[in-house]
Amino acid sequence: MAGGSHPPLDPDYDAIYPGKARWMNLGYSESPNAFAEQTYSEQCENLANQLAKTADLQQGDYVIDVGCGFGLQDIFFATCFPGIKIHAINISPNQIRQASELLEHADAETRNAIQFSVADAVDTKLEGMCADKVLSLESAFHYQTREKFFQEAFRLLKPGGTLALADIVSGTKWISPKVPNAIWESRILHRLRRLAYHFQVGKNQEQKPSANNYSIDVYREKLKTAGFIEIEIKKISQHICIWPNQRYAKHAKWIHFLPRPWQHPSYQLSLFIPTMARMDVDYYLVKAVKP
Repeated sequence: MAGGSHPPLDPDYDAIYPGKARWMNLGYSESPNAFAEQTYSEQCENLANQLAKTADLQQGDYVIDVGCGFGLQDIFFATCFPGIKIHAINISPNQIRQASELLEHADAETRNAIQFSVADAVDTKLEGMCADKVLSLESAFHYQTREKFFQEAFRLLKPGGTLALADIVSGTKWISPKVPNAIWESRILHRLRRLAYHFQVGKNQEQKPSANNYSIDVYREKLKTAGFIEIEIKKISQHICIWPNQRYAKHAKWIHFLPRPWQHPSYQLSLFIPTMARMDVDYYLVKAVKP
């Protein structure tokens, strides 16, 4: 994951992946055998493609990608949609540096299509009404705050422009786990919970501000308040893949110790991230239009 107003990479990230730009989002797959059939990068491309479909990216679009991470999705978009122009921004200078270095190895057309720069998601300093599309791939829940980002995205978009997000939405209500209590109390799951804590999706408030904790109904209302219309929200939690993400890829073998029905991506939001099992947390694709 990457993006907006939050601290840069944790100190040991470069030690784990020295000098390499990486996908930073969770994967997407519609296959029950996703882990055997696809690599992590392929699953990440799937998610980026879902976002592109949600935004209805077209040749000739001017796109602002907010919270771009290492920019792999932008290279993917530029490759899939010739003629597109992308201004990709991120709060982390380190990630922007590596994204720029990665872009140097792309072909000339792709290099000319993408610009990377350091900027804050909620105060980009970019010209208003300049973009056909504003994208946020699994980063808006980091922003200080997501609601301010909605307002900034509205400012950046041309009339008729589209905001599209792949986003994790969490409320404040605790719910029952989706797996039996015996699994919750197992020693292996205790270990997974500890890993999930360091994954920093739900418990670290610097990475995920508490102001961003609200239901999907409130999410929709905040988009309306920002001025958006034609709001479309699609839940895709059942297709999200957890284990390949970032440093925990080496723990992927653990999934095979679970009963086969629990190996499907729909259960991993429950198994690997405690707040996604114990709170009303889900993954959505969101589309909204500026009138």
